[in-house]
Amino acid sequence: RRTALCASLAVAGAFGRVDGMALAAELLQQKAALRKSIRSAFAESSEVAIGELSAVVCHKVLELEAVRRARGVCAYLSMPKELQTRELLEGLFSERYDAATLEEAQADEKERLVCVPKVTGRERFDMLMVPITGGFEEIRSFPRNRWNIPEPVVEPDVDREQLLGRLAPLLDVVVVPGVAFDRKCRRLGHGKGYYDTFLQSLTDARAALELPPPLKIGVGLDFQLVEEIPTEEHDQVLDAVVTPEESFTSGEFELAR
Repeated sequence: RRTALCASLAVAGAFGRVDGMALAAELLQQKAALRKSIRSAFAESSEVAIGELSAVVCHKVLELEAVRRARGVCAYLSMPKELQTRELLEGLFSERYDAATLEEAQADEKERLVCVPKVTGRERFDMLMVPITGGFEEIRSFPRNRWNIPEPVVEPDVDREQLLGRLAPLLDVVVVPGVAFDRKCRRLGHGKGYYDTFLQSLTDARAALELPPPLKIGVGLDFQLVEEIPTEEHDQVLDAVVTPEESFTSGEFELAR
């Protein structure tokens, strides 16, 4: 009997693993199909239209009280077929922010820091945030990576944990790119896991300092809003999403202006 019971449990466990693998495979297929659909929508949109709609979103983000109050903001550098962040970054430097060094921002609450991402490898933890000290002119000078995104140059031996520890108390807001979003503020990325991993690391670093999590704001165009994003356990839920026509949150945070 014991042998039969063990055999039954083994078979049940095997079926459970098969079911889990099937669900995971189906989830990956759903995500891949959604990415393909959104990429097609971007391909059919003109650069002029994308630029004009992106500017609307950038100005809406700049007007948010949480962004105005932030000690530091992370903003991504856009590739050609996604929401363009140039006006957001120019606004952060010219309207709200100085091109402060990390030391200046740490020493003076009136100084605010702007950081942009740097991908250093293919693993999910291979993205760090780099402070910009030379304003938008510095960003213009960056070389472009294989995704045609300008990126800062960092030393190969940079201590990412030490850098995150210094940035964590200042980074109150992270502006997050995405392929698609839903109205529960769930996000579909490109599948590399860079932002999910960074956001969790930043949240943990701030928690160790008894600080609240960073405010995570997703930005996109209206056709990037879908009924439901298929998600996995590690996928980060955002606090807010801003598009040209809509702005909404996932909880108690209010998009006050």
